Amino acid sequence: MNPSEVSALEARINVIGWALCFGVPVIVAAVIWLVLEPQRAGKPTNPEAELFQYLLLAIALIEIPVGIMMKRLTLAGKLKPRYQGAGPATPKTIVQRAYLIGYACMAAGAMYALAAHLVGGNFAWAMAMLIIPPVGYLIIRPKGDEVESAWRQLSS
Repeated sequence: MNPSEVSALEARINVIGWALCFGVPVIVAAVIWLVLEPQRAGKPTNPEAELFQYLLLAIALIEIPVGIMMKRLTLAGKLKPRYQGAGPATPKTIVQRAYLIGYACMAAGAMYALAAHLVGGNFAWAMAMLIIPPVGYLIIRPKGDEVESAWRQLSS
């Protein structure tokens, strides 16, 4: 394991994280703002859907600890046997998969915001829910020598 390989892997992980945790919410916000909101203009919001919006918010917030847990389990090598049919399970691919799974959990919050807007029609509520994936990225992103230590641990 050479330092340039580790830094390249960390850069790739960060690009994937930015794309999923910042790009997906921007796209969803654009769809809500440009496509769905003009169609809903003048229509009253659905008060019965408020409970569903709270439920979606709770699920989106739960995605953060789920993503962290999945990342940690994968980096610890506990999910390694599950990847047997998914190609070569080298330490590099396991580290990359760990962060990809975590980022995907975070990006799911943007989809819940889209569903909340489709059901409830509350624009402000949906936009507030789109903050969850970027916050999740800031929590789950690789810090310090986390990638290198995980790679070393999985190599042994």
